Amino acid sequence: MLVRAHLLAARAHAGQRQDADGSPYLEHALGVAALLRDAGYSDDVIAAGLLHDVVERSQITLFEICMRFGARVATLVRAMTEPASVEPFAARKAPHRAQVMRAGEEAEAIFAADKLANVTAMRTAIERDGEEAVRERVGPRFDQKVAHYEATLELLAERHPAPPFLESLGDELRLLRRERVSV
Repeated sequence: MLVRAHLLAARAHAGQRQDADGSPYLEHALGVAALLRDAGYSDDVIAAGLLHDVVERSQITLFEICMRFGARVATLVRAMTEPASVEPFAARKAPHRAQVMRAGEEAEAIFAADKLANVTAMRTAIERDGEEAVRERVGPRFDQKVAHYEATLELLAERHPAPPFLESLGDELRLLRRERVSV
């Protein structure tokens, strides 16, 4: 299953790049999956981690994911998929956070791993390239993304049990704040 999920994620994200650091987008999906694997999650959860952005970023549908990987993986990917029609950014992110929280602990773990991977990429890109370069790549939503990551941390901190990666996400956000101040 994981090989098939990797292949589908590679196809879905072919040619796509991460905003913060310019790396191939597939590296983000692989990073999320690695965090989940290292935390001991099942293959279904790891596969959903690999596929968590494919519906938003490609023509692949939830139906296709369900047919290829089963209802459990599709349900987790659905929880990770933002409502496409809602704009602006902040208006879309708040209901998305609530959607993930309603989906349960496994979705929360994927969400936490996703945010940890994003914050780490942003922070290391700022260290390497400077904040101005990263802001230019990310665009006008830079501050909104950071606020979304912080809101996610606050929301997940209220969960019992807290999802894995929460402490690391908090550490990365603190480092990001310091890095932005020192630039």
